[in-house]
Amino acid sequence: MLRVLVVDDENGIRMLFEEMLKECCIVDTAEDGHKGFEKIKNNLYDLVFLDLRMPVMSGIDVLERLSKLKTDVNSPPYVVVLTAIDDIGTVVKCMKLGAYDYIVKPVNVGRVEIVVNQVKMLVERYNEIEDLKRSQGGVKFVGNSNKAKEVLSKIELASKSDVSVLITGESGVGKEVVAKLIHFNSKRKNKKFVPVDCSSLPESLIESELFGYERGAFTGAFARKIGKIEYANEGTLFLDEISNMPLNVQAKLLRFLQDKTFTRIGGLDVIEVDVRIISATNVDIRTLIKEGRFREDLFYRLNVFPIYVPPLRERKEDIPLLVEYFLNIYSIVYGKKIQFTSGAIKKLMSYSFPGNVRELQNLILRYVVMSKDGDEIDDISFDSYVEVPYFTRLYSLRELEDMYIKYILDYTNGNVTKASEILGISRRSVYNWMKKKKDKGL
Repeated sequence: MLRVLVVDDENGIRMLFEEMLKECCIVDTAEDGHKGFEKIKNNLYDLVFLDLRMPVMSGIDVLERLSKLKTDVNSPPYVVVLTAIDDIGTVVKCMKLGAYDYIVKPVNVGRVEIVVNQVKMLVERYNEIEDLKRSQGGVKFVGNSNKAKEVLSKIELASKSDVSVLITGESGVGKEVVAKLIHFNSKRKNKKFVPVDCSSLPESLIESELFGYERGAFTGAFARKIGKIEYANEGTLFLDEISNMPLNVQAKLLRFLQDKTFTRIGGLDVIEVDVRIISATNVDIRTLIKEGRFREDLFYRLNVFPIYVPPLRERKEDIPLLVEYFLNIYSIVYGKKIQFTSGAIKKLMSYSFPGNVRELQNLILRYVVMSKDGDEIDDISFDSYVEVPYFTRLYSLRELEDMYIKYILDYTNGNVTKASEILGISRRSVYNWMKKKKDKGL
């Protein structure tokens, strides 16, 4: 049953809600904003009906304080404001402060029932998502093939020890998923898991990002910075794409692995930390060693327990399980029940998936976003980008971007909302693009 709080200075309104909701909710009440806010702070409610005009503290004041109290805007309690005047300006202000909906007095029983049912679904969805997050850190390595079982077996063994692990495999196979599973099944599971993408950091910043620096260590160092190694103390540091690490930083990392101590850039103090190192790469480090781009001694320190994650094309029998897993997740997130037919699954299993599990996941997300609740997906298209059979000339990045946006708009039959979700940009950006093309007569 939903836990509901009614905050209103009118006794008749409080009694009305108690009577309306007594069969389906656990109802609590408060006669002014101050008492209502104190109850919200000290109790767990799913839904709050909040009057705007009250003595001591107004509903707007309660919303402002609640917006500072909530760390997750999508979490309960969901606030429905009660107002005697249908003032759109006030309603907009309430929505900006995090209100879920509003009801105009006199209270309509049918309207209350609709809101309660909507919030019930929101709470159920939120709880399901939280359960997923709590399960092994919100990640799972899905598969029942022999190769998947081999990976899971190695994850289990690695979780029982504290040695360095090197995870190898192509991009998109799930190397970070493996690293998280090792961490969340180890004795360090209640400590931090700190990822560092070595490929996304400029060479000049990797050392300071890992080891930190003291104030005045270099131009622009106005305050001490704690590095990721120090931040991850007692937890796990995940060094993704470690093959991109510069040689000078490799030397410092090797020294740290040998004695678990380091100094910040510009510092003198020797700092000792207890951190487990898990690293990953999508290239053959032995080739880099031969080319003089990676230290052989560091490789042996990192590669104490190697785990190879095979590409999806080598374990296609896991595709139906992966489809079911991702559909379950996105059904919860988007509130839709979508199914892939046996024909669609067969087509998926005939595809090579150069982008591996990540490509499959994004494809399923795309179909969930673009489908209606209850749809069955039968025809699968792997065309994620503009298809141009022959390039008769070189195109600029702007031209390629225009081609891609046009393709997605055609793909969605002009649905700007769906196009913006697939493109990963705002609807305003899509509208602006369309306006520019219209102004140019294109």
